[in-house]
Amino acid sequence: MTKKTIAFFLCLICLLSTLVSCKSAEKAPQPKEESTEAVGDKSEETTADEQSKKAEDKSSDEKVLRLAMGSTFPWAFVENNELQGFAIDLWDEMGKRMGYTIEYTQYSDAEGIAGALDSGRADLSGGQTAITPAIKDKYNFTDPYAYNLIKMLVKDDNPAQSIEDLHGKKVCIEPGGKLSEFFNAYNDKLPDDEKLELVFTSGSIWEDIQLGRFDSFPITVLSFDARQAKGESLNLKLIGDPIITEHNVFPVAKHVSEDTLKLINKTLNEMLDDGTITKISEKWYDRDITQKFY
Repeated sequence: MTKKTIAFFLCLICLLSTLVSCKSAEKAPQPKEESTEAVGDKSEETTADEQSKKAEDKSSDEKVLRLAMGSTFPWAFVENNELQGFAIDLWDEMGKRMGYTIEYTQYSDAEGIAGALDSGRADLSGGQTAITPAIKDKYNFTDPYAYNLIKMLVKDDNPAQSIEDLHGKKVCIEPGGKLSEFFNAYNDKLPDDEKLELVFTSGSIWEDIQLGRFDSFPITVLSFDARQAKGESLNLKLIGDPIITEHNVFPVAKHVSEDTLKLINKTLNEMLDDGTITKISEKWYDRDITQKFY
């Protein structure tokens, strides 16, 4: 083969290779412009939104009432790591009938309970409460459901027979609440040398009276009777007439809807009418506190 022939074939091969490359380039897909809409991301966001909405819908379906409680035996107290008592049985049954979950939070004093209601952390007070001038405009209230009497308690060797015999003596009360209101008003009517010396304790009120740190403190007749039935406080006694006789209600925070309050009252009155509250009170107090007992 001559050199000219060889050169011809080499040129032909190069030409064919160039044509094939160009053809392939024509068929190669051109890159698309980057889309501003990320389909995959949008799909994930939509799913997340749907899940969030479902969670919100579920949350809105769950009806909860938050009760701020004190700690008084046998109204509401903890024993063996269990919150129990008259008010707990009552509201557990209320919740079942209303279709609500009842959440309980205990506070150490009346000021803590009031603070929870005022700040919106609680919907109702679950304590023994009557409507007083200090709170009548602050809250709404349920219908009355029980009676409560408060007397003065002293050691059984104390000669006092009534609150009048305690003038000038130390009386231990809880700061804030109805009792503080009562005793401040009571003292306002007395001369300075006869005013009750109002004191507070951060310890056990029962131990402190035994130690003589004060002379008396007010207590509900129901709580005292319940302690006596358990064999406690046997060297203590109640004196005089009741200093307070009240028809109990539950204070309701202003943010609770009118429809919810109507449902609470409807359920409360149903339980009064069918004897449920009577049975609960007889369980804890051995008496029917839905009726006057003095």
